[in-house]
Amino acid sequence: MKHLPQLALLFTFTMGLCACTLTYRLNESVDGLQAAMIADNLESSEDYYAGRGVSAVIVDEHPMADLDDEKVAERVVYMNELAGYLNAVSRGTTRSAAKLGASVTRTSEQQEHVDGIVLFRGVRVGLLADDEVACFATPGGFIWITQGALNLCRGEDELAALIAIQLGHAILDHPLTNYRVEFGGLIADPEGKRAEWFHNYSVGSNFGRLSITLGEGIMDRYYNTPYNLEADHYAALVLPQAGYEPRALVSLLNTLSIARQVQPGVGDWLERQNDLDARVVSTARFIGDHEMQVAASWYDKAAERQTSFDLTMGR
Repeated sequence: MKHLPQLALLFTFTMGLCACTLTYRLNESVDGLQAAMIADNLESSEDYYAGRGVSAVIVDEHPMADLDDEKVAERVVYMNELAGYLNAVSRGTTRSAAKLGASVTRTSEQQEHVDGIVLFRGVRVGLLADDEVACFATPGGFIWITQGALNLCRGEDELAALIAIQLGHAILDHPLTNYRVEFGGLIADPEGKRAEWFHNYSVGSNFGRLSITLGEGIMDRYYNTPYNLEADHYAALVLPQAGYEPRALVSLLNTLSIARQVQPGVGDWLERQNDLDARVVSTARFIGDHEMQVAASWYDKAAERQTSFDLTMGR
């Protein structure tokens, strides 16, 4: 209960900004938050505010890195500049389930919704202090990366790959798609320590419940392989457009697979990644089939980029 004031303030602020739009849309289709339901498709601004609520749940579970530490703050700035660049470059990248070749099925209406998703206020990356390996993407483009996951990245290309995968999950609507599949549009009651955070079923409390159950789902459940492959393939298309080596994605996935098998204390998130070897094979094939190659200028700047990465990450 000690975290209730922090979350209540965030949810109150969030609802104050978005209540008119969010309540109107949800009430229009399924009697909305008042009936503890979530609409089939949210607008981009609504995704953003949902992502804010989910982020509060994530940082309740995983402590944020200390931004008063100058080196930590420098790393966060570095990651956000990289993520913003990847997001800008990715805007012309296909989101077609068929073209991404990952066996994801969508109706034409669902595909139209995914094609129209815009990250309302861009992409934001936060650093979590945990040594466990984990990374999470919320609706609206909030990406959370643990220090443990950052430690596994051997260079800027692999960090770009890690961010690009999470960008793919966010832009392809995977968090909310998973939620709707599991709960059928209902806003579920939280379980465990967060079950008592909201005591009534007002619009604000139901938004809080949605943020908690969606956040717990993002942290505690695993995407089905087709969604992981779709995000991987999306990242593979984005990386060379941004001037990064697409095969760094394969290298990163392979590193995660090895760490999962041999590194103690990697945490629940990585232990649940039981399809990493299949993702390595599929992504390598996707890159080969599309004949992706890094631009020649990559080789001219590789050493400079590695030096900058090592200095920023304290290596």
